Parts: sequence; C-alpha cells; structure tokens
Amino acid sequence: MEKFDLIKKYANEKNGYITAKDIVDLGVSKQSVANYVKEARLEKVKHGIYILPEVFEDRMFTIQLSSPKAIFSHETALFLHDLTDRDPLYYVATVPRKYNATHLKKQNMQVYSIKPELYLIGEMQMETPYRNFITCYNAERTLCDVINLRAKIDIAIITDAYKIYTKRNNKNIHRLMQYAKMFGVEKHVRKYLEVLL
Repeated sequence: MEKFDLIKKYANEKNGYITAKDIVDLGVSKQSVANYVKEARLEKVKHGIYILPEVFEDRMFTIQLSSPKAIFSHETALFLHDLTDRDPLYYVATVPRKYNATHLKKQNMQVYSIKPELYLIGEMQMETPYRNFITCYNAERTLCDVINLRAKIDIAIITDAYKIYTKRNNKNIHRLMQYAKMFGVEKHVRKYLEVLL
C-alpha cells in the first residue's frame, strides 16, 4: 500500500484527523511530511494537525490535540454534560499553574489555572458533538467550578445547571459534596441542594 494511502486510511480511522507525528510514525521522514500532506490532499487546521478535505473541523478536538494539558471546564463542560442549553460563546479550559497558556488565549479562549494537586480532580474523557474524545471535568467538578466563579458567571446558568443535575438519575451527591469541600464551596453548594432536593 502506498504511504499516502496509509495516511488516508489512518485519518479515516481517526474521524478524519491526523498529526505530523502520526505521519512520521507511519514511516514518512520529517522532511517529506509536507509532500505527503499535499499528495493525500489533507487540510491544515493547525501547526502539525491535518484533516481530510471532506471532514468538518472539530475545534474542541483540535485544541485538545495541540494542548493536551488543557481540560475543558466551566461553561464549556456544562455544555458537554448537557447542564445548559446555551452554546458556548467561547471555550473555557483549566490548566495547571505555571503552564504557559498564551497560545490558548490567542484563540479567544478563557483559561483558568489551578494548583497542580487540584488540576486532575474530576478529569474524564467526553465525546464532542463530532464524536471525538476530549478531556473535560465531570459534572460534579464542573458544578463546583461554576459556583466558585459565581461573580463572573450568569447566576441563571448556575441555577439551571443545578436544577438539571439534581433531576438526573446518575447524580452523585456524595462526590459533589466531597469536591465542594475540596474547593471551598461547600456552603454554597449545600444551599442549592437544600432548595432543589
């Protein structure tokens, strides 16, 4: 099989995405990547990230590929968990403190940094609307994050998220309260739960 056929086959298996590293791993020299990208008619979506021409770019997945330390959070995670009916105006992510997030902010993203010991709490894989997997925080962590930023986030978004969450069969109130304690928002979370449960 020709190398460019291998590249297209690999991209098809990955929902239309392939990176320069993937191409090199398929046996193409670094110097020849550009030629194979052209021959396979791949479209560049970001430095070192390509898609097949018939594929729509999944911006969340592109961001994740280029910034694996970014965990989608806050309003973006609410959207991913169907805890809001509002489409995000911009994406929000959390990174560990001291991580250089300049490239994310240049993409019109809101980026929060957090102490390394709290960074991975509630991390999970989630499917985007385009069926690619990205990293975001679980529902319980997200509910703590948004209440922590109640001065910056529309109170109606937070209230609706708690209403939707408390009606779910798969809610985990014990985990929510554990996280609330860790993030110092136990009193505020308890207030919402007392009204809604």
